[in-house]
Amino acid sequence: MLIDEYDAPLTHHINNQTEFNNIMCIINNFYAVIKEYTSKFRFIFITGVTRTSHISIFSAFNNIRDISIEKEFNTLLGFTKKEIHIFFDQYIKNAAQVIGMSKESIYTRLEQYYDGFQFATETCETLYNPWSVLSFLQNPGNGFQNYWYQSGGMSSLVANYLKVRDSFDFIDYNDREIAIDRQQLSDRYEFAVIPHEILLYQAGYFTLRTQKNGSLRFVPPNGEVEASLLRLYLTANNLRPAEHTRQLIEDLVAPIDRKDLPSIVQTMNAILNTCVSVHASIFKDERSVRDIIFAALYLLAPLQVFKERESLLGSSDLEILTQKTHMVIEFKRTYPKTKDSSATRDAKASLAEAISQIKSHRYGEAPFSVQTLFRVAMVISTEEKKLLPQYCQEVC
Repeated sequence: MLIDEYDAPLTHHINNQTEFNNIMCIINNFYAVIKEYTSKFRFIFITGVTRTSHISIFSAFNNIRDISIEKEFNTLLGFTKKEIHIFFDQYIKNAAQVIGMSKESIYTRLEQYYDGFQFATETCETLYNPWSVLSFLQNPGNGFQNYWYQSGGMSSLVANYLKVRDSFDFIDYNDREIAIDRQQLSDRYEFAVIPHEILLYQAGYFTLRTQKNGSLRFVPPNGEVEASLLRLYLTANNLRPAEHTRQLIEDLVAPIDRKDLPSIVQTMNAILNTCVSVHASIFKDERSVRDIIFAALYLLAPLQVFKERESLLGSSDLEILTQKTHMVIEFKRTYPKTKDSSATRDAKASLAEAISQIKSHRYGEAPFSVQTLFRVAMVISTEEKKLLPQYCQEVC
């Protein structure tokens, strides 16, 4: 017996307590019947999104085994890197021919967009999202699209949860690493009071990472999911890029190739202006500003976009690649004086620090690159909540 998404009837009605309780009774009766015929089944497999606190649902199966985070089953529901290379190499070659890229580039982008899921606490092996990989390989001409969000990223659990909870700020969910203890992974929660980070983990927006010291972290698994996190933020706050902004993003290749910095800054400010809630606090965190720009470009621009791309001496904030140009951006924000902190940094000092970091870390300096290198330092104004055009400068 396979029971898929056992919790779907409940998550569809978490904002209707009366209906929720009625469904609970039906489900309890359903499992009570199964209990009577347990001996008839050789195997029972149950999937779902949430670890519900209503354990009476499974009272009939007092020997049920939860394998959600067991190492033995980590690779059960995804493709490993080895499997991608063994079983899909011919499809990768086809995708490379269709798109006009090298096979190695296809593998790299598959990993960036669709790899990164980890379900066990004692392993470092990550998994590719099978639906996204198969969808891409079936129609490679459509490019590396966000298949995950459409297939399950905006699940009924998340949608209904957002209806009964206050809107959230992007910065609250955009930490690269969120500390989590093992007990939280095993705990069961009422649907109405589940912690935000646990909800996003159970819904797939976060995945596990195990540190060398054995501690656990939640992180977004890949570029596809990070872009979906922005879409979730926009949905929760009833925001969406204006049509004019979308057009600027789609036409961004030309300004980058001609090093038209004012037009590039205009586009990025348009993204922030239409994709950030008036109540958001993301301008207190330059990484979150960067990630909103990254996600919007990833979603809409005909570009290769990378963030925190590692090199010998460090990781750049944002890199954008066209056929002709390799653009590297380092963001720094201003620190206004507040009652709680005496630390300040004005726009001039922020620009100087960004320039210094680009040069000292030699961002983008690839000796055999055929693309024109275009390095830019950009300053985020915490007070004005935008990039300051007069403090965005090309770095030679």
